[in-house]
Amino acid sequence: MQIGDCWFDEASGELQHKGRGDSWHLPRAELQVLKLLLANQGRLVSRIELRAGDDNHPPLSDSSVARAVCMLRAFLGPEYESLIETVKGQGYLLRSSVARKPPGVLESRLNAGPKQLLVGLVLILMLGLSVFYLYRLPRVVPTIPLNKQELTLLSGQRMELFFYSNSRTNNQLLTEQGKVLTSALAQCKSSPWRKLYVSLSHDKQVLNLTLRGEYLGQSVVRNLKISDGRQVKEFVSVPWLKEVDLCG
Repeated sequence: MQIGDCWFDEASGELQHKGRGDSWHLPRAELQVLKLLLANQGRLVSRIELRAGDDNHPPLSDSSVARAVCMLRAFLGPEYESLIETVKGQGYLLRSSVARKPPGVLESRLNAGPKQLLVGLVLILMLGLSVFYLYRLPRVVPTIPLNKQELTLLSGQRMELFFYSNSRTNNQLLTEQGKVLTSALAQCKSSPWRKLYVSLSHDKQVLNLTLRGEYLGQSVVRNLKISDGRQVKEFVSVPWLKEVDLCG
């Protein structure tokens, strides 16, 4: 009887593999299991039936049946091992032909219906548009300060000063105000501030100061805004410096 690439001779109890030229004289468990599966091909054979003994042999154990099925599958080879199907919790079934494997990715796509193809095309289109707009978005470029200085106070403490300008026309005015601030800070013996950021609005009406430092182990920030609507600007003056006390 043909089973995959093998021929089973029931009289001799041998299973012969035509492709490899191997012959296997089946032990009692493998022989009993194979005979019952062949006699009921296409039908589920329960474990109770497969374990059954006779006048000359005691019943098989569940582990003996499972091992026999495993050995039979191994002899049939990877192409035909699926002929013997495990029905979980019930038993085994011998198929007449190998179960068709699930189609691969390419085959699945070729066999997909119009709806699936349409969904796939829409997803590809959305992905393409996302990439297109991603590259068209303006990239954020960090602002480069117009000028950066390092100031040493009377105690030897160092302070960094950063000056930012939104327009080239503001550069001269920002530089002038920066000199006044630098001169005032240089008179400080010490200060909790470690960094000073200075910027001038585009319309030259507001001077912004941000001081960052540390006090009693805590990070501190101080923001100052100075407005001057006059034609000749003088944001930073001696009286103002005394009032805000940049040193402390």
